[in-house]
Amino acid sequence: MKILCAGGLHLGEWETYRKQALDELNATGKIKQMFPKNHNGDWMCSQVLSDMGHDVIQFNYRFGSLTPFETLVKEDKLWEVYESFSSESALAKQDQAKMNQILLDIAETEKPDIFLTFLGDRIYPETIAKLQASNITTVFWHERNFIHDKNPNARESLCYYDFVFTYDPGFISILGDIGVPEVHYLPFGCYPPLHRKLAKSDFDFDYYKSDVTFCGTLMPGRVEFLHDIIDTGVKFWTHSWNEELQKRFPDLVPRYQGEARGILMVRLFNASKIILNEHHITSAITGTNMRTFEAGGCQTFQLSDYKPEIERMFKIGEEIVIYHDLADLKKKIAYYLQHPDEREEIACNLQKKVYAEHTYQHRFEEMFEIINAA
Repeated sequence: MKILCAGGLHLGEWETYRKQALDELNATGKIKQMFPKNHNGDWMCSQVLSDMGHDVIQFNYRFGSLTPFETLVKEDKLWEVYESFSSESALAKQDQAKMNQILLDIAETEKPDIFLTFLGDRIYPETIAKLQASNITTVFWHERNFIHDKNPNARESLCYYDFVFTYDPGFISILGDIGVPEVHYLPFGCYPPLHRKLAKSDFDFDYYKSDVTFCGTLMPGRVEFLHDIIDTGVKFWTHSWNEELQKRFPDLVPRYQGEARGILMVRLFNASKIILNEHHITSAITGTNMRTFEAGGCQTFQLSDYKPEIERMFKIGEEIVIYHDLADLKKKIAYYLQHPDEREEIACNLQKKVYAEHTYQHRFEEMFEIINAA
């Protein structure tokens, strides 16, 4: 199948991506890879679809509509202009309107079988309707909680898609209540070529090594969680540590290690004895997040708070370990740090399970089976 895959390049990814794009532009005269390589999210899903034999067209819907994207990549000062846009400014709205038209033009030229997006926050509802009118199956893989998410257009567009897939079964009834006609449960997964066990000699192991690690966005409740377990020696990596949080939680300042996205996160997982997976209150109801599968693919021991879907998918105590409160978490951290053989056996079992049943290829096979059966 031909699949038009639309995703957003985040601000924090620009420097890494720009070097990659410049290399491709200098080598081939054009840019086809629109997302950072060896990264989670849009690049990974595009890569999986290509690995499965599909013809994938990548589209970045977030930046570069008012000027040719190649120019934006070559002239770094222009990026500062885009970075300064307010979403409510007239220029930002003009950029968004142009982006939607470019998307429709690409669809008319390429004639994809499926249009697929994972957030769609800048794609107009009427754009989705026009894609449908062109006999393109429109698919949204819901990766965020739209009860809390304020991104423009994302929630408003949901009712226009032919199929909506959600990572959390708890959202199915909520999405149905706001009028989404076709909702299916499809959890996250891992991508074995990226999420894998690394040899210590493959990266700077000493830079990343840690006994107890948290990696993720500091959503409501998570900073307080880290502060409450500071006596465990926890270190954390995030792109959302800022001056305000430093002033509120000065004790956490020395525990902050930097950002870790994509392959950097994989290295971090490989250098950590214990990865903590604390689901934040705005993301998960009964389901689980990406971390469950990504850390599992890296053969890393994981301590997670309880979610019903974790218990459904994995053997508690054999493939993953659950904690129920802070006292239980601290007790289990101390126990598993002192029992490396048990820790490594559980991590091994988790990797075997996610590779056997929970890769992104498994997810897309299920997605297309549902679409083709409709």
